[in-house]
Amino acid sequence: MSETAARLEPEGSGLLERRFKFAANGTTIGRDTMAGITTFIVMSYIIFVNPQILSFSGVEGLEAIGLPFNQVLAATCLVAGVMTIVMGLYTNRAYAIAPGLGLNAVVAFSLVAGEGLSFPAAMGLVVVEGIAVTILVLTGTREKIMDAIPLDLKKA
Repeated sequence: MSETAARLEPEGSGLLERRFKFAANGTTIGRDTMAGITTFIVMSYIIFVNPQILSFSGVEGLEAIGLPFNQVLAATCLVAGVMTIVMGLYTNRAYAIAPGLGLNAVVAFSLVAGEGLSFPAAMGLVVVEGIAVTILVLTGTREKIMDAIPLDLKKA
């Protein structure tokens, strides 16, 4: 047996191997753990940037209308952690889930600071937008719209 094949054999019939099938997927528990640590390090900036955006941290004149930094930090960590675990258990794949900073900046600086909406009203708009996109996906309309866009425009 080759050295590579020996390393990819199941490390036992433990719960983790039975659930995630490391050997069948050509990996090991150690390799997947290192990949998870690497992914966390790459994404960890979100833990601090998201609260800075939503609390208007360091933006003179806007800090009073921002969300509390520590609460947003805790919520960011909880949501990212829980949803990453749920996604991993549901898909049996190593997908990391975290808040998208582009939409957060739109909410904070365009809707709240620019248009004067409250954070609850701005978040309500995000929910409505999410429902609209979900309906477009479930009805196949999103795919029809994407198919109608010329390939050259998509590549641009």
